[in-house]
Amino acid sequence: MTNIKPNKKELGEKAMFSMLKQKYHLAIKSAIANKEIDLPTLSLVKYINSLPEYFTASNCSGRICLMNLSESEEKKENAFYKKWHRKVKVNEIWSALQEKTKEEIWFKYESFCMLAGTNTADNARRFIEIARNSGIKRVAVNYFKEGKYLIELFGTQLLYLPVKQENKLLVDKKYIELLVKKANTKMDRNKIILKRFEKNLRKDLK
Repeated sequence: MTNIKPNKKELGEKAMFSMLKQKYHLAIKSAIANKEIDLPTLSLVKYINSLPEYFTASNCSGRICLMNLSESEEKKENAFYKKWHRKVKVNEIWSALQEKTKEEIWFKYESFCMLAGTNTADNARRFIEIARNSGIKRVAVNYFKEGKYLIELFGTQLLYLPVKQENKLLVDKKYIELLVKKANTKMDRNKIILKRFEKNLRKDLK
């Protein structure tokens, strides 16, 4: 049997992917060392990066936050006034809102997001299929070139609305209690989906 050697293009693609994977591997390693990575996604991120044909470029496990937004509802510089990558207590939010502020403050719950990469269209398809079968509805390839496919994943549990403007509260504590309850429920659902996704990845990608 004759062995078919890879051509220069294939070798170039492999080299490019190897460099990308190494780059993001070092970035994740640094984030872990500096405790800058979200602990709820640590196991998932480590597993994806252990796979020879996949890597993660960035991720967020989901968060509850108080955020500074402009009148057009765009993020401003230093947009995160307060943020938590976990469930919160009513008094944490209420106390933060008592502090003096000048900006418009929004209460937000944002689901997890992730940017992952792989080297072939078939690998990207498998990853997307596993994500969708795990309950992740917003997932797609946002960049593709042979040797480099980047896949975006977003959770769909969302909640956001203004709660303070020019240092004046727009809602009372009873309403904050309702918002916190709903946000914490969404955080629980988010956690379930992430665990299911990791379980399916470990089963179907080895």
